[in-house]
Amino acid sequence: MSLINRNNLSYIYCIEQYFLSLTKKGVALSPLDYQKIKSWEKRGVPLNVVCKGIKNGIEFYRKTHGPHKPMPRSIKFCEGLVEKEFINHKRLRVGVNFRQQGKVYEKKVILRGIDGLIDKIENTIIRENNKKFKELYSTVRDRIRDLRSNVNKSYLHVYAELEEMDRFFLNEFCRLISHDELTSLVDEAETRLSSLRTQMSQEAYERTRETIKSLLLRKRYGLLKIELGG
Repeated sequence: MSLINRNNLSYIYCIEQYFLSLTKKGVALSPLDYQKIKSWEKRGVPLNVVCKGIKNGIEFYRKTHGPHKPMPRSIKFCEGLVEKEFINHKRLRVGVNFRQQGKVYEKKVILRGIDGLIDKIENTIIRENNKKFKELYSTVRDRIRDLRSNVNKSYLHVYAELEEMDRFFLNEFCRLISHDELTSLVDEAETRLSSLRTQMSQEAYERTRETIKSLLLRKRYGLLKIELGG
């Protein structure tokens, strides 16, 4: 059970959910992980900095260990890269009082990121010839606009919301392509995993197959990643 109140959106909760959305492990973090997140909050580490460090940590893990290895369960794995991102952030913000201006600055960063993402989707819609694909991109764009309209009320949920939106986008895109196209993606993913099949549990195999299928889907159709700076 989580040590925080899920009804009260918080810095801790949003970082917890972002980490879990990337690792797809469990429903809560350990007490030591919560203490680490609280220490980041106390030091004024912006949410976008923590999320970027976590994302870099998970991407490094995947590149180092391969997609078939279980994801890390503790946020401690990403601690070093979070600290590295915070150092870079402070270098860029020399002379700024983080504790007083951090939230205002972070909202501006998020708003710029969302605006950039909307622009990319708009350009994709203009170039896209397939009506169904165009409609899906339009749906995602409208959801991101709704997300933007609520940033001033609460910006802490943006990263987790975009992760969820990206999963929705991929799932819906799979519904729009033909059965043969989808089958070929699954077959290719299974072929790439064939040499590792006996070394993996059924759960790990299915999770890794889904990850590879998503990567192949993005590459084959040139799909956008629904993320800030993506």
